[in-house]
Amino acid sequence: MSQATVTQKNSRRPALLFFLLVICFSSPVLAGVVVTPEMLAGSASIIKELSPAEAKELIDTRADLVVIDVRNLKELSHGVIPGSLLLSLPDIARKNYDLPKKTPILVICTLGGRSDAASRYLAKDGFPEIFYIKGGIAAWKKAGYPVMY
Repeated sequence: MSQATVTQKNSRRPALLFFLLVICFSSPVLAGVVVTPEMLAGSASIIKELSPAEAKELIDTRADLVVIDVRNLKELSHGVIPGSLLLSLPDIARKNYDLPKKTPILVICTLGGRSDAASRYLAKDGFPEIFYIKGGIAAWKKAGYPVMY
């Protein structure tokens, strides 16, 4: 590849970044989508923060959805979303799991911070659809949605 071709490709990146930022912040469809470096590099991963109501609707309508709880065992005493899979953040960071890459994932933690971090690891690993609940299990319970103890 010639130097001119490399320079030409690199000169398009700022325009692409600007375009993606404008779309993400102006489109109601993409509001709340996190633009990751992987997306800019051509990966198809999308990370979206959901309200508890949006997460409940997703759980109810997507049979292929896997709910991953990244809290530790002690935190699970506060309740878990029925059917969720316990997978710690360190395990996700080390890719110590076996899930099909085309699987949509909903991540939950206590307040949302670890879910965001886990979502970014999953995006780097190539999962195309990753969601997490804003406010975590605390917001889920506050909204009155079911938990198991």
